[in-house]
Amino acid sequence: MNKSILTTYIVLLLSLVGCSKEKAQSPHDPLAEPFLEALQDTIGLQIALKQYVYPRSVYDGKTYLDLISGLKNGKLWIGLFEKISEEPIKYKSHYTWTGEEPIASNITISLPYELPQTVYYLDATSKGVKNGNNYAFIVRIIYAFQNSTGITDAYGYPLDAWNDCRLIIDHNGAASTNIIPIKHPLKDPFSLQIKTWFDNSYLLQAQGWFCYSSEAKLLYELKSPPDNAYPVSLEEGITYLYPTTNTSASKNISVLRVNYKMGTEIWKTSFTHPDVPDDAIINFVEVTSKTDTDLHFTISTTLYSGETKEFSFTVNTTSGIVSFTH
Repeated sequence: MNKSILTTYIVLLLSLVGCSKEKAQSPHDPLAEPFLEALQDTIGLQIALKQYVYPRSVYDGKTYLDLISGLKNGKLWIGLFEKISEEPIKYKSHYTWTGEEPIASNITISLPYELPQTVYYLDATSKGVKNGNNYAFIVRIIYAFQNSTGITDAYGYPLDAWNDCRLIIDHNGAASTNIIPIKHPLKDPFSLQIKTWFDNSYLLQAQGWFCYSSEAKLLYELKSPPDNAYPVSLEEGITYLYPTTNTSASKNISVLRVNYKMGTEIWKTSFTHPDVPDDAIINFVEVTSKTDTDLHFTISTTLYSGETKEFSFTVNTTSGIVSFTH
């Protein structure tokens, strides 16, 4: 089988002040100029090529920070910034990380039928979470082809692109990395998600859900998605279901304890709150607090009169027994 050498043009390069500014064509919209100028003023970095990296919000417990990822001197770079001024626009740097491993600007793969293909941009998107004093990021590096099929996912990325996904976890000041396996060619769009889990572990979505340790080591693959899941152990979590239509059965709420590694239910409790009127609509249900043995929930409802009213209940995480707050 013949091999075609795929040549990339790096769309995002972050270099020290003093490098020349150039403009390159990108298939995506670049960041707003005020943000780039604020970055230069804040951390002394200059954009050599226009890039496609939208700010992604990371909540640090106090405020939402803008997450930017790209390449600096040929290596993966991540930064978190807080907007501290509107006029003029200024940003404060909260966190930066630079990888040790160079990111290839050229890749070679085997192609059928001697098809010539040329990569025309290297792209990066990121998701991140803050867990206490620790950070976790998943970065999707995309090599796309000039003669792409034109079929894209919900985020505008070609399905025939080559994806290189990296997990970076900074735990107590020590960063660990891992490459996330992605099956090629892509048959369906996939999104990236990352969320904190039990005992400084993380759940990561990339063609399925996976649990990783604080050292970025794969622990297991989840057999079912952790929708609304609240961790009670490394493998188990509490999740809940509720309808939002105004029908006679619409007040039924189910709370489940699930073993995500095995894909099995430990217990399931279904009930209606005795104080919620029959003609009320449930807007949402959420966990509001916890103890070592219980989860406390709030039900937000809209009454027939249009008034919004909240109701509460508590679930024992071991037994599944529900108690109501009147």
